[in-house]
Amino acid sequence: MIVQLHLDAGPVRRWHLRTIERIASLPGVTLRVSRADRGPATSLPDTLFRLEKIVYGVPEGHPAEVVDDVSLPVPDGSAVPPDVVIDITGRWPAGDVPVVRLCCNDAPPDVGAVDAVLAGVVPVLTLDLAVDGTQKRIAGWRVAVEEPDVAVRGVGTVFGRAVQLLVQAAADLAAGADLRHARAYVTDLGPGDPARRPAPASFAAGMFAQRVAAKIRQHLRLAPRWSTGLRRLPAGTDGRLPQLCGATFDRLPDDGLRFYADPFLWRRDGRDFLFVEEFPFATERGVLSVAEVGADGRPSRPRVVLEADCHLSFPFLLEHEGVVYLVPESARRRAVELWRAVSFPDRWERAAVLVDDVDVVDATVVRRADGWYLLASPRQEWTSSWDALAIWTAPHLEGPWQPVPGNPVMVDVASARPAGTPFAWGERLVRPVQDCVGRYGAGLGFAVVDRLDAGGFAQTVVGALRPARPLSGLHTYNRSSGLETVDVFGPRDGGRFTVQERDG
Repeated sequence: MIVQLHLDAGPVRRWHLRTIERIASLPGVTLRVSRADRGPATSLPDTLFRLEKIVYGVPEGHPAEVVDDVSLPVPDGSAVPPDVVIDITGRWPAGDVPVVRLCCNDAPPDVGAVDAVLAGVVPVLTLDLAVDGTQKRIAGWRVAVEEPDVAVRGVGTVFGRAVQLLVQAAADLAAGADLRHARAYVTDLGPGDPARRPAPASFAAGMFAQRVAAKIRQHLRLAPRWSTGLRRLPAGTDGRLPQLCGATFDRLPDDGLRFYADPFLWRRDGRDFLFVEEFPFATERGVLSVAEVGADGRPSRPRVVLEADCHLSFPFLLEHEGVVYLVPESARRRAVELWRAVSFPDRWERAAVLVDDVDVVDATVVRRADGWYLLASPRQEWTSSWDALAIWTAPHLEGPWQPVPGNPVMVDVASARPAGTPFAWGERLVRPVQDCVGRYGAGLGFAVVDRLDAGGFAQTVVGALRPARPLSGLHTYNRSSGLETVDVFGPRDGGRFTVQERDG
């Protein structure tokens, strides 16, 4: 298959080069590169990027970096038309050759990504297929921007996803997929909000002021932090979707030297336990702790039950054949590990490595009629772990685990990342999901799993909540045996908090 990548005449950037390298390496693909007769309508703010590299210590090799165009493939002079054109300029004319066009918020990606980041709106990458006189949207990814106050880093995550999306589409085409009928990796989303780019100088000044203010609040210990809440479920709410708006939770006390987050509940032998990530500020490395919840609903003081040479969090629990297992987040080990309870809840031993040589977070494990599924958020080159969902499947809990085709199966900053243990809602399976639009853990949603098998994944969001001030984050939900727990981001003020919904 001959694939032609059509670039603007402007500067060649590192993400262009990475796209070329990865598509050219695909089996069965011959890649050509062509250039438009003029550059993008608006230039990228390279002066701002250079300033940010100095101020914020951005290393060399970022995706927006200008590279020498001698690295581009030399035109082969062939008169044979390509089988498909991948256009990132928005100006390739309609014709007999199928065209896959990449946009960001309805603009060419180099322009649209910068406009979205500088304006503070969600970047939405879309692929449109033009063939036989028709046009069809074949992909739509809402992309996370982890550092919106550093433009070069924010833009870089968008370009990282752009590389991934273009390579995935080219690989599908090379494998014989007909994209007119296959929508295996599409999130059905509208276009992103149009963005008017502010002046780079005003963006830099405003974001620098925000960073200074945040550092001052942190130094004075006025900065908000994560904390965990627990409550008894109201009578008659079992089996229903969670109703968190207006719910009041008792805050898990801390001594001001640590925070507790990522709460999970478990009942064993008639006793209730609350597992949390404990994050001591002195070490800045998470450990897993447990508190027993008494008959009065009050938890004991958490005690550490698992620590490692890396940060641990998200203590997902499951039971299989009478044994309780723990799947902690241990991303810095580049592995998803399975731990077995030797003496629940205090002693654990590592039973298996489920997935190795991957950087993934917040893994949840689900058993279906056809086997086991592991859902987690991956962090890949130049991309964020906030916005993607990847899936592995295995015939047995301890493996062997294999990725499903087309990972990541979805990219959506508002509903991809796991936020707790999936639960039954009637005959349906519901995933708690994180909404990271604007900031990490900004809100919480619930998504019905419409499809989960070795061939694909689909979900429908059926509920979402963003908390009102003074809270600005809500990112984990779990329930068990009449108890319900969440974690929130905000001031550590008082022994209770109430989750109110933000207007608008």
